[in-house]
Amino acid sequence: MAVVLQRCGAIADVFVKHLALTTLRPVEDARCLISMSRSIQSPDAPKRPLRPFVKFMTEKMSEIRQNNPGANAPKISKIASQLWNDLGTEKKTAYKLLAQEEYLDYKRKYLVFLDGLSEQEKAQLHDDKSAKLAFRKRLRDKKELRDLGKPKRPSNPYIAFVRSSLHERGGVPLNQFMKELADHWHNIPNEKKEIYEKDARVEKEKYKKELEEWEKKMIDIGREDVVRKSSLAKAKRTSISKVAKKSSSSGPIQKTVLVSPASRRKVTKKSHILGE
Repeated sequence: MAVVLQRCGAIADVFVKHLALTTLRPVEDARCLISMSRSIQSPDAPKRPLRPFVKFMTEKMSEIRQNNPGANAPKISKIASQLWNDLGTEKKTAYKLLAQEEYLDYKRKYLVFLDGLSEQEKAQLHDDKSAKLAFRKRLRDKKELRDLGKPKRPSNPYIAFVRSSLHERGGVPLNQFMKELADHWHNIPNEKKEIYEKDARVEKEKYKKELEEWEKKMIDIGREDVVRKSSLAKAKRTSISKVAKKSSSSGPIQKTVLVSPASRRKVTKKSHILGE
């Protein structure tokens, strides 16, 4: 089995190199090149070039900030998008051609980088990529749940305490301030902690009710895949219980006995003999 996997890996490596050196499509081939589809967590790895719009926004960043003081990241991105849309076709094409050249150069450097790795380093590279893909999948799943309106889990008492104390930070570095808050939390009297713990219990009960209602809604629209197994089992038991109550309230259940034609003929023949 190990020999087969090694041969498959060698074939895949040759295919990837051939594809990387022959294709001229910087966006499309990035999706099919397994080893090059994600950034490498290594200081020696070549840096992936910026996409045309990102490169344009980077060049315009200082100008946008100067003309829009105090603008946050979403605002800057919106302004950059508008400037990009207003850009002429020729200038956009120039950015795209430059990005294509930079990407081809990046691929060549990347293949040289791969050739210099040992088998152990390549295996570690694969593990890092798998972990990053799993992390991105979790982010996509969380976004989907937010779009579906899933209630947000409430904070625990300590997090609530931290949020209520952030206005006291001032110019203290965040790491130092968080350490001071942690020390303060451990030393405050239980009476003060009870205030945050009581609020946390109230929020938790509210969250449980909202989550149950949301899960019922998800079951009704056929999204059982986002519902907890325990909630699905509870919904199933409730449904069975309702059916049983409805049946009992409508009177005794009449059982229908199916009689085969052969048995019916035997009964008829016996009745004829007995003179019934």
